[in-house]
Amino acid sequence: MLGRDEAAAGEVSRALIAGLDEAAAAVEPGHCRDDVAIHEFRKAIKRHRALLRLTETARGGAAAERREAGALARRLSGARDLTASLEGLEDILDKQLIRAELAAPVRAALETTRKAAEAAHLDDAVRAEVRAFLARARAEAAKIADADIPVRSLILAIAKGYRRMVNAAPADWSAAPAESLHELRKAVVIHRYQMELAQPLWPRPIELWIDEVQKLRDRLGQNQDLEALIRFVAAAPHLCDARGRARLLAAIRTRQGQHIAAAEEQLARLGAERPRAFAERLMAYAGQHTLTAARPHSATPAGRRRAAPRRAPAKTP
Repeated sequence: MLGRDEAAAGEVSRALIAGLDEAAAAVEPGHCRDDVAIHEFRKAIKRHRALLRLTETARGGAAAERREAGALARRLSGARDLTASLEGLEDILDKQLIRAELAAPVRAALETTRKAAEAAHLDDAVRAEVRAFLARARAEAAKIADADIPVRSLILAIAKGYRRMVNAAPADWSAAPAESLHELRKAVVIHRYQMELAQPLWPRPIELWIDEVQKLRDRLGQNQDLEALIRFVAAAPHLCDARGRARLLAAIRTRQGQHIAAAEEQLARLGAERPRAFAERLMAYAGQHTLTAARPHSATPAGRRRAAPRRAPAKTP
């Protein structure tokens, strides 16, 4: 049970190992199409990196491993970015913001480019490098079971992730640059995966919380897919004439505005609680002492009796 200090490190270790096993299965040949394999691998690595943040005070090499995992995932991002562009294109088509004939040449170019990127990014040499990293990381994850990670420290680390997410919100959502929204999404992803570790404390309420954080992640991800589509169209001006390109970009911006407005509303709800109160709530779920010491009651001096409450004078009939 996560609420006990002696169990916390074991729970972190098991979660890390489970995520690494998912990443290893994703990149095995024949498991699925390469772009899907890359997506599943990158998703598992995001979970792994989020959980590693919770161990950095107890394990010296956690930060270095997190950076190595991030670099490896970024190397495999090319094919995934093209798949994201395709998903962004389908998004604006589903909302009937553009005509199918305008989307057709863009889709064909994306699919052709994606196939070439898959062949270049997930070859045997890359798979071997991935397997070597995962083996090292799994061995380190097993050692965490013996680390000193009190529940209180773990909860404070999870609350730090919540604070990072809340503080990453742009001051003006309508004018937020893509980089700012991307950083926000990264903070949302970290918080979402870290909260999985807290779920045993009170399963149903935290499951609902994770669902809402995932909705925010999805909105920001859909916005990011459209941003990838903008970059692809800009790099391939021959796909449509100036008028068609203007219509396509206008449709993309319209849909992005809808996603950003929904994300702003979602984060306003999730971020209504102050980080300290958020930590206090998780402490209560775990049955731990609160972060703030209780205020001492004023003592009555020895030998003196408390004054009896004064009664109101009886009314004369």
